[in-house]
Amino acid sequence: MRLMERKDTLTDLLANWRLWLLGALVGTLLGWLAFQLVPPDYRARATVVMDLNLEESWDLIPDRELFQVTFRETEKLEALAWSDALLGAVAAQAGDMDLQTLRREVLQLSQPADGAWRLYADHPDAARAVSLAAAWAEAFVAAAQQARTVDRKSTRLNSSH
Repeated sequence: MRLMERKDTLTDLLANWRLWLLGALVGTLLGWLAFQLVPPDYRARATVVMDLNLEESWDLIPDRELFQVTFRETEKLEALAWSDALLGAVAAQAGDMDLQTLRREVLQLSQPADGAWRLYADHPDAARAVSLAAAWAEAFVAAAQQARTVDRKSTRLNSSH
């Protein structure tokens, strides 16, 4: 008896296809209207390729330590990407944004590791989103290269003593 009731319920639901179609159309129209009234921000992406040169360390460091070194270096670079000095340069170029706005609302960093780092910027104006993402990527690359140069100099000084 219950099987018959279930079959009748399914048949009733399928028989009301006009209601389902009307619901789908109304939902589509409501979604389109919401998109027109409150459009989402544009998202620009800048990609920076970070190579930690793991292949140079295979012979010198055991595997377990190599992954720890990679993790530490990634954390250092991530801290550099979100540093006040670096975001201050982006804010200065943006003009009307402070560091907190950039950190909380505008800029996003996607899964940093060895390889491609994706830096995103969200803004209602597409051109502004592109300029913010590009400014962040350029400032990050410059700061990472400067940090690498300082690190190499300190390594040379330590090895010469």
